Amino acid sequence: MTSRVSAFIPARGGSERVRSKNLQLIDGVPLVGHAIDHAMEATVDEIVVSTDDEDIANYARWRGVAVHERPEHISRNESQIEPAIAHWLNREPAELRTDLVVMLQPTSPLRDPQSVRACIDRVQSGDFDTCCTVARMAQLGFSGRAKPIDHGFEFRRDAPVDWRPRTQALPQRVYEDGAVYAFTREHFLRNKCRLGGRMACVPCRPMGSVGHRHGSGPRARSADGEGLFMSDENLTWEEGEPMEIAVLITVGDEMGRGPSGGDRR
Repeated sequence: MTSRVSAFIPARGGSERVRSKNLQLIDGVPLVGHAIDHAMEATVDEIVVSTDDEDIANYARWRGVAVHERPEHISRNESQIEPAIAHWLNREPAELRTDLVVMLQPTSPLRDPQSVRACIDRVQSGDFDTCCTVARMAQLGFSGRAKPIDHGFEFRRDAPVDWRPRTQALPQRVYEDGAVYAFTREHFLRNKCRLGGRMACVPCRPMGSVGHRHGSGPRARSADGEGLFMSDENLTWEEGEPMEIAVLITVGDEMGRGPSGGDRR
């Protein structure tokens, strides 16, 4: 399936946790510069940096990429990414119409550049509407065994704290790591969300991000509040371990369409 592919890099000037976050240097390169490098390595048709900040815009132009000038009303601390993507897509010139978007957040400078191409290829195949990178989580948790109380947890009588299986025996689950998202223009404009539809996942090794918290565990929620799970027999790790269940994918408040959470870039 032939399509025009654009890399979209959301890079606001403001940040509540790290000042001028997207211009902070990692190995001598600004965070937004690492995202540009990864987009270039993936060989896309266009790279767009979406920002409200003059310094970030000037850096992007110096790197030879396009700038989407993000309006103030979608550049606030509480602003989410989806309105910025929609604002850009709805104002593209007809001759530069994007068919497939790959979104790279600057706060994941350690992403594997090959994962960018892998996500693009999954969607470009025509078999999927969306794709994102995921990382494995095999950790003990308190979900279902304890209820939160002030400054801690209270364990249920029938779920004692000494239940400590080996991590190798835990269910193999994955969480959305925020490094790469790919989606078709059609899917996004129809659903106003970067995930959903026929969705693929590309497994990557766990990595940190700059100035961002993933939370205490993988919380899957669909728009109606129900948990959402996916089985994918093709999802495998480099070590060859099959992944039986992927914990998927926050589409409601966690994905940034509601008031309580989501990415702000």
